[in-house]
Amino acid sequence: MGIDVPRLESVVGHREANTYSLMLVALLERGEPMTLAEIAERFEEAGVDDAESALRSLKRCKPGRPPVYREGDRYALDPHDDDLDLWAFRLDLRPPRVAPPPRSCAAPRAAGQ
Repeated sequence: MGIDVPRLESVVGHREANTYSLMLVALLERGEPMTLAEIAERFEEAGVDDAESALRSLKRCKPGRPPVYREGDRYALDPHDDDLDLWAFRLDLRPPRVAPPPRSCAAPRAAGQ
């Protein structure tokens, strides 16, 4: 993906952070499949919520939807899924791919000119 390995703590409280997006960050951080219980434990370590409440939230957030896939009881990321790249951008884990247009430096015109 071309991003630094994120830390879950760095996105807790982000305006785009929710249970599902935090799960994505936990999986990116670990770099290998995890069970929901392992993700919930990581949430507790990062101060998201206690593990029991986090596990309930993870089960309700539809954790097996792209870019996440499930193998048995473990969840993993598809690094080639465009949604993962979009989430990385939304969570400020990567910069925009296109620079914003330059702003005009012209001074505003005075009234009556």
